[in-house]
Amino acid sequence: MDVHNKNQILNQLISKLETEFILIDHGLCPDWSRDTHRRRRDTIYLILDGKGRITVNGETLYPRSGNMVLLPKNSMVSLYSENETCYNKYWCEFLMHFDGISLFDRLSFPYMIEPSDQGRALGLFERLDELHLKTDAASAFLIKAALLELTAMFLENGERHYNTVK
Repeated sequence: MDVHNKNQILNQLISKLETEFILIDHGLCPDWSRDTHRRRRDTIYLILDGKGRITVNGETLYPRSGNMVLLPKNSMVSLYSENETCYNKYWCEFLMHFDGISLFDRLSFPYMIEPSDQGRALGLFERLDELHLKTDAASAFLIKAALLELTAMFLENGERHYNTVK
């Protein structure tokens, strides 16, 4: 398939993407442990500090400061962090789908990345945190734009995603 046709197909697919913002939060997560469960929403973490372990669909990750982690809807996930080293993180929950089919079931994304521009990632989370309580139309557009940009960072930085050493 030539580049032009591939771009047309991707553009058509992305034009049908529905994005639903659910929540944004940040802070320390003491006793942050959860046995294996199926995710009901898409979630992105930005790890600010701490140590722990996240297993996504059988792939065990050890995120560190600056890493971003993607937990797609319907993935099987377990989470663990000890009090002394608990994660300080931003997280946002959302849904991205095409007629009910998850974006992450249609396109392959890494579960963890180390963004090339960590300041950009932090700025997007801070922007979501600032905008999420506003009720104007401009804020709704900006929230969607920030979610799309955070998601795109996983594709941009896809080769820089493995930090699986404790």
